[in-house]
Amino acid sequence: MPSYTFLDTPVVYPAPISYPILGGPAVAHTMDADGEKQAAVFHIKKDGVIDKFGFLLWTVAQAPANGLRVSIQELDASGLPDGVNSDYFDIVTSGIVTNTWVLSDKLTDDGTDTGAQLTVAPGDLIALVIEYESFTVGDDIDIGHVGWTGLGRDTWEIDYSYVAAWAISARRWNATLQYDDGTFVYSTHRHFHDGVVTTYNVGNASTPDEHAVVITIPFGVRAIGVSQYLRALGPYEAVLTDYTTDAVIFALTCKSDNDASGSPNSNYLATPVDVPAGKYRLSVRPSSATTSQFYTATMDTDASVQALSGLQNSGYYSSRVDGGAWTDDTGETTYGSLIIDAVENPGNKDQWGW
Repeated sequence: MPSYTFLDTPVVYPAPISYPILGGPAVAHTMDADGEKQAAVFHIKKDGVIDKFGFLLWTVAQAPANGLRVSIQELDASGLPDGVNSDYFDIVTSGIVTNTWVLSDKLTDDGTDTGAQLTVAPGDLIALVIEYESFTVGDDIDIGHVGWTGLGRDTWEIDYSYVAAWAISARRWNATLQYDDGTFVYSTHRHFHDGVVTTYNVGNASTPDEHAVVITIPFGVRAIGVSQYLRALGPYEAVLTDYTTDAVIFALTCKSDNDASGSPNSNYLATPVDVPAGKYRLSVRPSSATTSQFYTATMDTDASVQALSGLQNSGYYSSRVDGGAWTDDTGETTYGSLIIDAVENPGNKDQWGW
């Protein structure tokens, strides 16, 4: 038996997406005057070197002649960006295009690829700031946001907008913050889809008939159940399989809930199952001809999918027909997690969202 540390209370892992990701409205915040800017505060949960930052541009009425500056700033005594660029990168005019996911090059202390980069530690609070490098009359861009409040699990994470002074925004900026090892700062509420929510039928006669989320587990866990989002009109199985070999780790029979709409469905194993560190698919497999419904959301970028969990190569949608080969879609995400009550050597557990 693995040597476990038992948790105070069971948790879902990987941390699932916030439900409104599957239906939350997307809104824009306009920057069209001198001095206007946007900021998003991130609560750091693991050691690392901050490398890049991405965000969504919506309508660009006039691309700024002098480009945009994206920067990392510390917070002042009031919890607001302090105005000092710890690291930054300037995005030139040609890269500022309507409906574009913008990813910076290296964020460094001098704005070049050879400059020093910021090292962070768990508990750090940093602000990502976007502003005009130098405003020209007529510059006019929209930054993509989520039009919901209260989606995040982290009360430290607040977004601000600046006109004459910093003010808390009722929106959440669509942004990702990436470490130099390719992983992302965990933040569930800064990402939204491109407006495409897909409803799949789940039944013996459906094509595809098995739908899954790919999950990466960096340490061993003890699974006691699963949590999946669907409209379960008939019985089905929740199946965890090895991503590479397709070997079944467990198959859990789940009952219908007859819900009028989709909802998180939690089902528990009769006996806990040891799940080693690795990459898996957690699927919904039909066990009758009754058609249930499974939901996915197409995201703006693959990076948004991975940043939802803070893990690389995790959180995306996969499907297959009649037990055949799996087809992955790294730009789609869905709600699916293990329910666990013990872990092997997780390190700083805050970085995993619990």
